[in-house]
Amino acid sequence: MNLFTKRFLTLTLSMVAMVSLSQAQTLESILASHYEVMGYEKLTKVAGITMEGVMNMETPQGPMELEMKNIKTQDGKSFSEVTIPQFGMTVKTVFDGEEGWMINPMQGEKAQPMPEEALESVKEQASIAGPLYNYEENGYKVSLEGESDVDGSPTFKLKVEKEGSENVSYYHLDQEAFVILKIEQSNFMQGQLIEAEVFPGNYKAVDGIMFPFSMETSAGGQEMEMIFDTIEINEEVDQSLFEKP
Repeated sequence: MNLFTKRFLTLTLSMVAMVSLSQAQTLESILASHYEVMGYEKLTKVAGITMEGVMNMETPQGPMELEMKNIKTQDGKSFSEVTIPQFGMTVKTVFDGEEGWMINPMQGEKAQPMPEEALESVKEQASIAGPLYNYEENGYKVSLEGESDVDGSPTFKLKVEKEGSENVSYYHLDQEAFVILKIEQSNFMQGQLIEAEVFPGNYKAVDGIMFPFSMETSAGGQEMEMIFDTIEINEEVDQSLFEKP
């Protein structure tokens, strides 16, 4: 190996090391800006969040509007209530931090156990701040995959993986506002790969914490839009909501 080759290899290895270090620093810088913009420091101190609004979706019978209410707590509990006005029927989905169950009037008034794969998905989404905040402490791996474009807006593309799970997500953060513009999800349900795209939008601040007041989802050829009328910060949460009947 001649002197020129040695110098070239040395320079190349140095550049690779610098790029790797730069990417690591860039990832942390991106996340730090995201945390600040979203108000995570305040978010991690609230007892819970209550979100109410409507869900619009297309069905074989035509468009349908559902009324919804979601509650998430700081200790990882969640309560969801979806009402179908046309049928006067309300479906409840609850996770108490350990167990998950559903009450669907079409299947009777008795609480039914949540399917195992659905329960795992709920557990992964239990954090009130989401997977990007303190990701290592919560068992996630986040890596910077480069840049992307969402409806003409340049974004940073972050890959998110949960330890022990096959599910993979990609978060696209606006390069200027540092809010999430798109989430790509690949989840395994009953042995089938389900891919979905989520587009959070209409961001507004509530008590210094930033929330998307709209969310469009596309999965399996079906599209759905959630529009939140109110988002409230809870100082206390009614724990009876999470008691299994």
